[in-house]
Amino acid sequence: MNQSAVNPGYMRAVVFHKRHTPKVNKFKYQGCYLILPWSKIKNWPVSLNRFSLAAINFKNYGHKCAETPLIWLDNVFEQYQFKRPQGEIILVTTPNILGYEFNPVNFWLCLNINSELVAYVCEVNNTFGESHSYLCIKPNMSIITESDYLIGKKNFHVSPFLERKGYYEFKINWQPNTYFGIWINYFDGNRKKILTTSLTGQIEKINKHQFFKFLLFRPHYMIKTMTLIHWQALNLYIRKIKYIKKPMPFKNKVSLINFFKRDK
Repeated sequence: MNQSAVNPGYMRAVVFHKRHTPKVNKFKYQGCYLILPWSKIKNWPVSLNRFSLAAINFKNYGHKCAETPLIWLDNVFEQYQFKRPQGEIILVTTPNILGYEFNPVNFWLCLNINSELVAYVCEVNNTFGESHSYLCIKPNMSIITESDYLIGKKNFHVSPFLERKGYYEFKINWQPNTYFGIWINYFDGNRKKILTTSLTGQIEKINKHQFFKFLLFRPHYMIKTMTLIHWQALNLYIRKIKYIKKPMPFKNKVSLINFFKRDK
């Protein structure tokens, strides 16, 4: 599949979280994500860098740096002596609605010239206004399949009920124009699984008319994330889960996730 065959789309996704210990707490909800190939930026079904019903503002990406997202992405790879793959770049994100934007995580899928997935960047944002990115890539930049796990240290404080230690285990299933799924497991310093999360959904072809019709009937998909985050935090507090004070962030805003293993 060449890069021109990857089309803008949208995904009615299922977001799932399960905390395994010290008390089980799980929830899932539906959300809407856009699948945006960078080479077709003129065909994206949202406005760019201006106020609109639905928009993508570059200033909200790349750790809110002044540079364009692709320059930022190049710098992410260069920090660990990699060169960004020269195929399509696909942004998986939720647009801002009437100027409001909060994405807990954006995904940047990086394909080679044969349109195969060889790296992805998980750009994570917390409710304290901080950002951190995890570069997921095999040491030799070989193709990442749905049976591969990439593992690396947790270096960013997201939840006040989880410590900033231990490691993540990432797994992704990317089927162009059809399906996107990512699973992220968190283990503590004793290798005990603490949290399971996933974002999965079928990708549907989209144009501007279809997307705004979708927004008209399901606007709550776009604006409920922050409410749910605080509701779940209150739920954990009531259940007497230990509250952890936010540590000082690391100066380096990019972490490498490249310890590789294959699913059995």
